[in-house]
Amino acid sequence: MPSNVRWIFSSAVLGLTTFAAASFAQTVVPSPFVPDPNQTVQQPAPTSGDVMRERISKAKAYIVVRNYNAAIYELENLRKETGDPAVRSVVNVLLMNSYLEQGDYKRAQDFLNQFYNEQKTTKAGAADAYASVAGQVVKGARSRAERYKALGLAIGDRTLPLEALNDLEKMRETVELVITQSKEIGKNPARSRDAMALLEEATNSRTMIARDDYDAKRWTNEVADAREEMTSSNGVVMNVLSGQTEAVNNGQLVAANTVPANIPLRRRSRKCSQQCSPRCSPSLTIRRSTRARQIPITRPQTRMPPHR
Repeated sequence: MPSNVRWIFSSAVLGLTTFAAASFAQTVVPSPFVPDPNQTVQQPAPTSGDVMRERISKAKAYIVVRNYNAAIYELENLRKETGDPAVRSVVNVLLMNSYLEQGDYKRAQDFLNQFYNEQKTTKAGAADAYASVAGQVVKGARSRAERYKALGLAIGDRTLPLEALNDLEKMRETVELVITQSKEIGKNPARSRDAMALLEEATNSRTMIARDDYDAKRWTNEVADAREEMTSSNGVVMNVLSGQTEAVNNGQLVAANTVPANIPLRRRSRKCSQQCSPRCSPSLTIRRSTRARQIPITRPQTRMPPHR
């Protein structure tokens, strides 16, 4: 091989070797990350929503283990601190459930009256808040009935322990309070449909915890009477003179066959007054003859018996 060709070949091999070595030297192999056990990892700070959810979960856990005093304490503090309507709605339902399960019907009724008074105002969301709390009362009454049924006990049994009889009686009073308030809300035509739905559910729950068959039949008929009262009190008629709708109260006369004095009567022609009925002309007086019509009297023919 000529010397010049050998030199060129050696130079090419040497250049490639040098380039490969430089490229390998520039490549850095990352070392595996080994965390320092003495160094603490900073977690993101929890938001206010996370804190509220955690506290609500804690209150629910207290309710599950029947620690109602701790649940009520936590829920009442949450209700004072938060202003979120969604959070307050959940807290109100859990709080009413805790009152009923604890047997504190005085606080449950006061809590219900508070929302009933608020829904009379123009406060936003007050009607929905009352409906949710009243619905929890209805659900609590049904839970009482199902609990007695699961244990094979009759709610109308007069031989139950005194504590059970008093608890059922207080539960009946609370449900009856919901029924009375639903009737009052139903007098408003804009809310009569929601009030009627709540009234039916509350009456059915009151029937489930009735004292006897007579008491159950009474509250069953209460739904029909309340529905009829709401329907008659929220009647709407149209005035034919003004063309506007008017509300009709219970006992109010809807229509009467009278002619207002300010409406002039049209004159009827003589031919119309002679041929038409008296309704055609209100001012026309027709004299009726007092002579009785002669009606021929026909006697029934009697058949003669055959001659013997």
